[in-house]
Amino acid sequence: MATKPHIVELAGLRRSGRILIVDDDDGMRLMLAVTLEEVGHEIVGEAADGAAAVRLAEALRPDLITMDVDMPVLDGLSATRRIVGSGIAPVIIVSGSEADDTAAAAVAAGAQEYVSKIELASALPPAVEAVLHCERRREASG
Repeated sequence: MATKPHIVELAGLRRSGRILIVDDDDGMRLMLAVTLEEVGHEIVGEAADGAAAVRLAEALRPDLITMDVDMPVLDGLSATRRIVGSGIAPVIIVSGSEADDTAAAAVAAGAQEYVSKIELASALPPAVEAVLHCERRREASG
């Protein structure tokens, strides 16, 4: 049985990313997974709260994490601070909030990007590609 290649193209580079999805809504996690798998990424795990996200991030060491903001146990901004502060993986905040202060709080927490759930299908794939590209360039330069 042939497998679908997991590739993404950005400036001539073809690479996939290992991604951890974090959202307390089952349907949103599914939508995120489908959106990212369609462009060739591998979903290595899913979490429904920030505390589980931190544990899974430490265990799985994904290339990137998508993180909701409003979740039980530990909110997404606190989880982002812990994950990014530990150097585990870059985080893209994916939120339903359209408020500028949410995007600013995401950046202050250490997120590399902020994507609105309203624009998920069009905005998330290029944001993921850009963050992964920057991370790979950073790693290559030492």
